[in-house]
Amino acid sequence: MNKKKYSRIGTYKVSIPDSITRDEQITQLAFHCIYIQAIPKVIYDEFGLWSRTLQIENHKDPILIWDSVNIEGIAKNITLISGYHLHRKKPVTDIIILDKHGKDLLKETSNQRTSLISYFGKLLRESKINNNDFFIKYDNSFPKASN
Repeated sequence: MNKKKYSRIGTYKVSIPDSITRDEQITQLAFHCIYIQAIPKVIYDEFGLWSRTLQIENHKDPILIWDSVNIEGIAKNITLISGYHLHRKKPVTDIIILDKHGKDLLKETSNQRTSLISYFGKLLRESKINNNDFFIKYDNSFPKASN
């Protein structure tokens, strides 16, 4: 097994509904992983059940959102938005991180950007893939999503 659990990290500009943020373009941190639900799972393992979901048009599975998350020493009262997809038949799992005002904390000028990227990379590297609690909760919440 790949010890890193991901082959590369990329940042991309994406658009999300203005009910979440007023910024036109948000930075999405994407991990090209060995399993598709990696980031939602490590967020669940660290912070518990998601607060709400968002279904985006032309996106099969729902986006999971954690509200009012605190990462000690890095950021307080943030929103984590996470999903996954296949890119060229390979798993990609992603995260968007917003402050309490809906501002992008992963943009290049953000003071927290490097710390947040390191934090989630470390969570992913240390994650226990065989802990099935996330997958059970997810499948029970969204039985149609896994079909």
